[in-house]
Amino acid sequence: MPNGLIIKRLLLLISFLGTSIAMHAQENFPPNNNDSLHYKVTKIDQKEGRIQRLFIVIDSTDVHNAGLIQKIIIEVCTNYTLNSNSRLSFFCCEKFADYKDNLFLGDQTEFGIEDYYKWRDNYYLAEFDFSTKIYTSYPASNGRKLKDKKTEILQGC
Repeated sequence: MPNGLIIKRLLLLISFLGTSIAMHAQENFPPNNNDSLHYKVTKIDQKEGRIQRLFIVIDSTDVHNAGLIQKIIIEVCTNYTLNSNSRLSFFCCEKFADYKDNLFLGDQTEFGIEDYYKWRDNYYLAEFDFSTKIYTSYPASNGRKLKDKKTEILQGC
């Protein structure tokens, strides 16, 4: 049996069993990440064929630009099939655009406690929840960015 067919069947089986699958940008994302909006979808977390979370990289100076964030949300909605349980997580760099547990817990991690503090207070910029339509900047911060923490209600899909 060719390796490609084995891999396809294995992926189908994993998806069927409901295991969360993270797919990476170069292979699985639409080619039209809009450069004029200056964002990039770097990772998708799916469970049972539904998108749970999109990891998006934006410039940190845009974190409080509600108009730009709204445009990104609308464009993401046109490019991906999202539901009320989906979330968008915004980061300033691709290297740290992931779940905290994936980056900082376990034996395989290359990052230490100082990196975690930077992730929490600087790299993890914002979160948008489609069920509540709430956009929160610096959702994990309890450090110096706390003064910059804002919550806004934006439109979803």
